[in-house]
Amino acid sequence: MIRTLSAAVLALGLLTSTVRAQTPPTGQTGQTTQNPGPAQPPVKKVVTHYGPLVTKSSANLTVDLGDVGFTGSLPFDEAFGITVPIDGTVVSVAVWYRLKPKPYTAVTPTAANNNGWTKLDAYPPVGNSTNYQFTVPALKPNKYYQFFFGYKRKPDAIDKAALTTFTQQVIGPALEAKARTTAIGRRNFEFTNGEVNAIMDAIKGKIQAYVALKNLSVDFSLIDNGQYANLFNTLKNVSNAHQTSEDIKHNIEQNDLAFAAVQARLKHYRDIYNASGHTPVIAANVKLMDDIMLALPAFLAPPLDPSTITTGLVSNYTTTCTSVLSSLGRIDISGDATYATLADDLGQFVQSNRQGVQDYYQSLQDATALAAAQSSSFVDIVTANLSNDVIINGTTISGDFNTSASFYVSGDLGIAAIPQFSKAVPYLGTNIYFRPVNKDITLAGSPDDSFGDKFGRRFSLMFGLSIATLAKTNYRTDLFGGSFNLVTGAGLRITDYFRLNTGAVWYQKLNDNPLNSNSYVQPAFFISFSIDLDVKTALDSLFPTRKP
Repeated sequence: MIRTLSAAVLALGLLTSTVRAQTPPTGQTGQTTQNPGPAQPPVKKVVTHYGPLVTKSSANLTVDLGDVGFTGSLPFDEAFGITVPIDGTVVSVAVWYRLKPKPYTAVTPTAANNNGWTKLDAYPPVGNSTNYQFTVPALKPNKYYQFFFGYKRKPDAIDKAALTTFTQQVIGPALEAKARTTAIGRRNFEFTNGEVNAIMDAIKGKIQAYVALKNLSVDFSLIDNGQYANLFNTLKNVSNAHQTSEDIKHNIEQNDLAFAAVQARLKHYRDIYNASGHTPVIAANVKLMDDIMLALPAFLAPPLDPSTITTGLVSNYTTTCTSVLSSLGRIDISGDATYATLADDLGQFVQSNRQGVQDYYQSLQDATALAAAQSSSFVDIVTANLSNDVIINGTTISGDFNTSASFYVSGDLGIAAIPQFSKAVPYLGTNIYFRPVNKDITLAGSPDDSFGDKFGRRFSLMFGLSIATLAKTNYRTDLFGGSFNLVTGAGLRITDYFRLNTGAVWYQKLNDNPLNSNSYVQPAFFISFSIDLDVKTALDSLFPTRKP
C-alpha cells in the first residue's frame, strides 16, 4: 500500500508540473529585498514590485516612504490593508488606485477630477501611532494595478522663507505700479478680476517652479473660494496702503514743481535787499538767505524712490528741512509785506515736504508690512497644499507558484462510485481551475463578484489515478496495471474543501472472445465526492526545503 501511495503522489506531481506557473513577462523578477536604512523624503518614481502573495483575511501591505514600494505583492479576491508609515514632515496622506490602463496614460487624480482613479478610505494615525491605514477592496487576479500616493508635507523654514519672498517679489511691484498709475491719473484704486488673476498666476508660477526642484507640487485647485476672497480683500488693503504712499509722493512732487517760483522770488528779494544798504543787520539777514539757498538743492531732492529710501535718508532730509526753517526764523526783517508773504510761502513748502517725506516713508513701511502679512497668509495656504505625489505599480501576479499561473491547481482525494461496475474506488487527482483561487477566503467571495468570478472559484477539470483495482477476470484489467486507472472529469466545489465530480474512469476492456488477446481502452461513468487539497501546502510538507 505504501508503494502504491508513493506512485500515486509521483503521478500527481507529473500532472501538476504540466500547468506550473508561467514565466512572468519580460522585465518582471521575483521579490527583491529592500536595503535597510533611514527613511528618506519620497521622490517621484514608479516601482513595480513582485513577491510572495499575502493571502490572509487580515492581509496588510506596507509602503516604505524611502523605497516607495510594497513590502509584499497584492492579494486578490479579498479586501486588504495598506499601511503608510509617516514622519513629522508629513501632514496627511491620500491614496487612489486603478487598474493599469492599456495603453498607459500618465494622468493622475486631482481634487476636481479623479481621472479614472478610485480613492481609498483612509484611517489617520491615532494616539502615538505614526501610520496611516487604507482599505483596498478585493482586486481581480492576474491584473496590474497602480496606486497613487499624495503626501501633504510641511515645508521647512528655508522653504517657507523662499516662498514668502517669491510672493512679495510679485505683489510689491504689481501694487506699486498700480498705485502709481492710479495716483498720477487720479483714478479709483481698484483691481479688476483680470489684474488679480494676473498677480495670482505670477505668484503661482514662481512657487511651482521652486517646489518642482524639490519633487513637490502645489495643487492650487484646493484653494477654495473663501480663501481667494480673503486673499482679494487683503490685497485691497495692501493696495490702499500703496495708494496712500503714492498720493503723498504725488503731493510732494507737485510741491517741488510749485516751489520753483518761490525759489526765484527768494533770489530776487535777496538781491534787492542786499543792495539796500550795508548795515550789520542786512549783512546777517543776507547770510541767512544765502544759507537757505545753498540748502534748497537738497530740499528739492526728497527721497521718494521706494526701492532705495531708508530711515537714514529720511532723517537727513528732515534735518535739511529743519535747518532751512531755522535759518528762515532767524531772519530779522519787519514791516516788509513782500518779505512776510515770501517767508510764509517758503515756510509752508518746507514744513509740508518735511512732514510729507516722513508720512511717505511710514506709508511705505505700512504697505510693506501688509504685503508681508499677505505673502505669509498666501504661503500658509499654499504650504497647506504642498504635496509629493508618488505612483506605485502593483500586480496580483507574483513570483509565487499559486498566483503566477493562469490556472490554479489543487489536489483531489476522493472515492469514485461507478454504477456500471457497482463498485467504488478511491483515487488521487489534480484539479485545474481556469483562474487563480484564493483558498484563504470563503468560497462565497465578495458580494461584488461577477458570476464568472464565483463560477471560476468552483469549477475545475480533474485528472487522476484510481488506487484500487477494477480488474475482473475475462472482462477487464487495469489501464496501467498495478491497480491504476486514469480518472478524468470535472467538478464543482460545494464547500471550501469538498467537491462533487463526475467523469470517466478509463480501463482496459478485454475481448469477449477468450481466444483473442486484443483489448481496448474503455470509459466507465463515475460520480465522486472528494476533498480539495492545496497542492502548494502538500508539496511544502513533502519537500520542506523547496523554495518558492
